[in-house]
Amino acid sequence: AFADEDAVYVLMYSIVMLNVDQHSPNVKNKMTVEQFRSMLRGTNGGADHDPDVLGRIYDAIRGDEMTIPEEASIDDPAAAKVGTGSA
Repeated sequence: AFADEDAVYVLMYSIVMLNVDQHSPNVKNKMTVEQFRSMLRGTNGGADHDPDVLGRIYDAIRGDEMTIPEEASIDDPAAAKVGTGSA
């Protein structure tokens, strides 16, 4: 459960950061699950998010890059849905 809207925003932003960290060839030292959890410590209304949930998020992002389809366009919001890297 989320304590407030800020908790959701911070978690979503952290997921995007994790996705870049795990899948960019420019990042040499990849974030560990412990670092991901630590980065989010206290961001759920002053409390921590469930560490098991954060671990599952970490594993999902590490295993499957989030991508935006090439056909996505600002002019076509329906095509701009975020997908995964798997086919």
